[in-house]
Amino acid sequence: MTLPSVLTIDLASVDDQTWKENTDKTPRYTYSLSHDQIRSRVNAFATEHNLIRLDFISERFSILPKALFWLTMAALVGGIGSFLVGVIVEIFGSDEYFMVMGINLVVFVALPVWFLAKVFAHPTAEEVLKSDKRAPIVYLRSFSDEGQTLSAASKLESTISDYFTYIRFIGRLIAIGDAGFGANINLGASRAVIPDEDWKNSILSWIDKARMIIVVPFGTKGVQWELQQVIAKGHLDKLLILFPLASSTGRGVDWDTMEEKRHRWQALDTNLTSTSVPALLQSVNFEHVLAIHFRAGDAPVILRGEPYAHINSSDWSRLYEEVLDVAFYGMFCVDWDRQVRMIEPN
Repeated sequence: MTLPSVLTIDLASVDDQTWKENTDKTPRYTYSLSHDQIRSRVNAFATEHNLIRLDFISERFSILPKALFWLTMAALVGGIGSFLVGVIVEIFGSDEYFMVMGINLVVFVALPVWFLAKVFAHPTAEEVLKSDKRAPIVYLRSFSDEGQTLSAASKLESTISDYFTYIRFIGRLIAIGDAGFGANINLGASRAVIPDEDWKNSILSWIDKARMIIVVPFGTKGVQWELQQVIAKGHLDKLLILFPLASSTGRGVDWDTMEEKRHRWQALDTNLTSTSVPALLQSVNFEHVLAIHFRAGDAPVILRGEPYAHINSSDWSRLYEEVLDVAFYGMFCVDWDRQVRMIEPN
């Protein structure tokens, strides 16, 4: 099969109605494997390349994280026990003292202390590069996306980190940290806080070592420089560009978040001016684009899905797990001549 210069892969979640609403009307393609089969191929890749590590939980469990962990367990057991005692006492008409105490132990002691244990046990990028022999997953984004705890960009980073670390065991996500924000309080990518005069050298070293380079586009000089270095060093085959999904409201799409996605799409056009990619993407409707990676010859592969979703739903995380599965499969596992098929329009 002769594939087009811009190959659009529809995710399993894309139905005929979604495609009819898509204004670019590009030909629809998909992989000949189901998502479960793609997931199995990705897991097989991790096994074949000795990427699976199961000791990540104890990486930094030194004295302080261990103490906080056991304090969490004690508070949790005490809280549940007190609540159950309170339920029994309540049956006999006494007050609710034990029930309230149990809830307070869980909410105000166990959960905050557990969060602190995770923070202290979370490795820095330097520790990851020193102790983890797998090629890292390098995460490039604007510091403007930092600190927005409930934003799509923040949730996207958390989903990516969990995917590579705990779901597919492919490698650790590392990133440059923003010292002004407090990089060590983030549980997504493992961060390195590097002086302004040294961060470019670190990025150049990281992208050479990386198995994958994940970029969330943004119209800043830093992200533009990083993408230019990826191109200059011939690493487009490692590059995965991800777009945070627009959010939904009770009445449909939140147009502010869709406008933010438009700005990211326009920034990508600026960031890739040294390639033929911007011209190839001119006819693409950005609203449905969730990710882009590249085949041989710098040919873009667009992963297309639903244009928006509720950011707090579990469906959001499952969608991006599918995006990452399909992207990794396309970048490292697929046979382009045999495992791609065109979807005939109804």
